Amino acid sequence: MDFLNEKEAIGALELLYLAKDRKALLEISNNPSLPTQVRQYASGLLSRPWLPWGGFRKAVMIVFFVAGVFGSLITGSLFFLILVVLALLFSPRLVAECLVRFSAKS
Repeated sequence: MDFLNEKEAIGALELLYLAKDRKALLEISNNPSLPTQVRQYASGLLSRPWLPWGGFRKAVMIVFFVAGVFGSLITGSLFFLILVVLALLFSPRLVAECLVRFSAKS
């Protein structure tokens, strides 16, 4: 994809995001020949949604979360709290927010 200016690049990336073309956004964010701003914007779009891309990943996230919450409420076991944390790691937005927070402090 050839970007003539930053405004056109952002528009094209937004269209790819709305089309849910995760593969194209990944290719753009990993392409070292593109300007840094374009790659960073594509990476930001990949980490924008709270729920993961794909129905199977969403289903696994929801199952882990529900099992973890109900399991920890019923038994009080630490294992079920680990399931909740694992479920939250499926969220691109939460992972990106944690990385930004922890990298800013160090």
